[in-house]
Amino acid sequence: MGNPEMPPRTRSDLISENRLGSGTPSRADLLISLINNRQFITDNFTSANFAEVDVRPRFQRLRYIRATFVIHLVKGVERAWDDLQNDVTSGRVQHTGESTVERFNSLILDIDQALKWDSENRADDSQAAEADVPDSYFMDKVVRRYMSKIGTNICAPNAEPNTFYGKIGDPISPDFSTIRGSPSDPVRRVILDKLTVPFYHYVLWPLEKSYAWLLGREQPVWSAQLEGRTLDVLVATLTTLISASCLAGSVGLLYKLQSKPGPDRIVAAFFASVVCAIPAAFLGEMMGKVSVLLAGIWAVLTVIVFYSDQNAVVRPGSVIPFNV
Repeated sequence: MGNPEMPPRTRSDLISENRLGSGTPSRADLLISLINNRQFITDNFTSANFAEVDVRPRFQRLRYIRATFVIHLVKGVERAWDDLQNDVTSGRVQHTGESTVERFNSLILDIDQALKWDSENRADDSQAAEADVPDSYFMDKVVRRYMSKIGTNICAPNAEPNTFYGKIGDPISPDFSTIRGSPSDPVRRVILDKLTVPFYHYVLWPLEKSYAWLLGREQPVWSAQLEGRTLDVLVATLTTLISASCLAGSVGLLYKLQSKPGPDRIVAAFFASVVCAIPAAFLGEMMGKVSVLLAGIWAVLTVIVFYSDQNAVVRPGSVIPFNV
């Protein structure tokens, strides 16, 4: 059995336009679609902060078809090795023969190429399968919202119909993914689902209009959406405020209970620690990091506050009169 023919590896050989299926938009259609959607591309893909709206199909069906073809190749070269091994052990060919050595060299190259392609596909397919599903907020408020505004006469940037991503409110197909998912912490969800429109209407929108007026620019278009750096800053700010409030309340409670018996202070310290731990445990990864940072800051501030309140002077080697 001969070695299976290895496929061409250059993209120009594999994806020439005349080999695409019927109904596929032409390259000219793709070019004009990219140009027609240049505003969408400029607004959303000039920074890595907007990776949440980079929605792409996974193409799982095609990936499986490709995988089966590569498996066919790998099994073929494996059988070619069995054939060579049987020919040598049966005496049909001499292992020292020039043609046998040349056959062996050629087979090793085929094995190497087939296995490398298989490994590349495995890594590529695993990455696609594990990619995050698009966040419903960014899918509806950014991608689908834009596609619904451009009208039926203009295609999506990939030259497919602008219904390619679905309609606003439709369930998101699991075949779609993003190159970077949105953190799924509760603080972020509350901001996106409950606070976005009021924040934009009363804070960002007036600032954008004033900024445009001062610079003599065209007034911006209403767009009640938060994304990228603006959203990250807002989430970090709210997270810090919640964590600081929990710590301040706990320290204030213990301060007020200085004159209470020891058991009462222990019970109060227990509940205070629970109050501080709950946000860090349930409000996302950022909350945990912020809580650790603020706990260190509050440890120092607490000593300073208690010291100044008791009019004590800290000297080298002195003991801090700290009442728990």
